[in-house]
Amino acid sequence: MNNNGSGYADELARKAQAAQAQAHKTSRPNSVPPRPTTPPAPRSAHHESKSKKAPKLKANLMGIGIIILLGLLVVGGIFLGRLFFGAGQIDSSKYQAVFLTSGQVYFGRLATSSNGDFTRLSDVFYIQASENDPSSPLQESAASSSNNLELIKLGSEVHGPEDEMLINNDQILFIENLKSDGKVSNSIQQYYDQIGS
Repeated sequence: MNNNGSGYADELARKAQAAQAQAHKTSRPNSVPPRPTTPPAPRSAHHESKSKKAPKLKANLMGIGIIILLGLLVVGGIFLGRLFFGAGQIDSSKYQAVFLTSGQVYFGRLATSSNGDFTRLSDVFYIQASENDPSSPLQESAASSSNNLELIKLGSEVHGPEDEMLINNDQILFIENLKSDGKVSNSIQQYYDQIGS
């Protein structure tokens, strides 16, 4: 058993001496150690990276094109839907609320004027903070839900305007058709009922 153990140790010692001899042969004083060399990249690898970028670019452009196309279809669908199904049209049998960029809201009957830059509003009313005047025919109905607001008929102001307005379309934020049984519509109807009797 000793022979076996000593043979193994001898073999290890020989391998170590061979490794030292090899290291001594390759090391040269005052010489530059050999540079590790990397094999040059084959030409096809350079062409592969370009060919991989091209499909990615095409895929990105195609994706952007699809998104733009879908956006155009949505906008076109909305436009055609409003055109054919009448969404957003003014119901001439009802009163409208016209919200302006100034924050003011006017109520009345809306029609576009012959000049496309303006919208015509007739039977005009607006809301004003009330002074609790019990003789006002509008105050009873309009102010019943809110004690400090009153629906005022256009025309009773100091400058005496006619009961019609031409509103620049650029000043209109949005327009709403009012329900016939809504508070503003009921107040307007009560006003006309009171002055007619």
